[in-house]
Amino acid sequence: MAVAASRDTEETYKKVLAENELPADVEEFDGYSVGWMGSRTARAIILYMHGGGLVDPAFDAHIRFLLNGWKVMKANSQDVSIAVLAYGLAPKTPYPVQNRQVVATIHHLLKSRPAEDIVLSGDSIGGMLTLSTLLHHQHPMPTVPALILPTPTSRFREIFVVSPGSGFITDTKSMQENLGKDFVTHDNMTKGRETLEAGKEPGIDFPNPWILSVSAEETWWKDLPVGKVTITTGGDELWRDENLTVGERIKKYHDREVRVHCGEEEVHCGPFFDMMMGVTEDKAGTKLFKQWFRDFKA
Repeated sequence: MAVAASRDTEETYKKVLAENELPADVEEFDGYSVGWMGSRTARAIILYMHGGGLVDPAFDAHIRFLLNGWKVMKANSQDVSIAVLAYGLAPKTPYPVQNRQVVATIHHLLKSRPAEDIVLSGDSIGGMLTLSTLLHHQHPMPTVPALILPTPTSRFREIFVVSPGSGFITDTKSMQENLGKDFVTHDNMTKGRETLEAGKEPGIDFPNPWILSVSAEETWWKDLPVGKVTITTGGDELWRDENLTVGERIKKYHDREVRVHCGEEEVHCGPFFDMMMGVTEDKAGTKLFKQWFRDFKA
């Protein structure tokens, strides 16, 4: 998602938890932080990477939706916490430092639990960070430390990504025909991409397979270190065709369940956008995300 925001992710996290009369627990790292919903020592952890093109922080809707999901899991007596990654934003934090922060956070979580108790999730560019982290395991991203899992057969429990996307205008049909249907415009995308590109570290190609997953070689989707894969997209979003293509490639090569959902008349990051707009009737993508929280077993 790329919409103007006034607070940073950590501030928004603290604000929403305070509104819900819950204590904030911020774990500080070098240049970024993690906001916890639930105990740091919970059995299962959902590491969430928010959208915003790597230039905008999380919105109230991100934190509110995730908090609602955590409350549902807690009510179901599941020993699970959500860790919201407040990664550094461009241009202050140059790309791909954000990928390094994801890897460092995963290594931190692995100190106290197996990969099988870690879920990766995200929306928009956060979904792209999720996918790029999986690719990075077998196809290392330049300048980003290796993702080291405890054993050769270790896998993350699953991923759940919503509308993965970045600021690159591709030649897909949906990138053109959904202009005016989606709330995102090509101007929004170009502005965010230019901010990111202007401040990126030297020697980093733009685009690359880790920020534009549809450009990755098809065989890169073999041997992903994860169990179940869920990708959702909107029928009216610009990234629809890219997401469906990536989903089908993962289905072709992955040896675990892969679920790809395209919601009719849904826009980019539909669950969060509808919450921001005050939509009260859940569309199919939102229902699927909420059901995922209800069904979650730690």
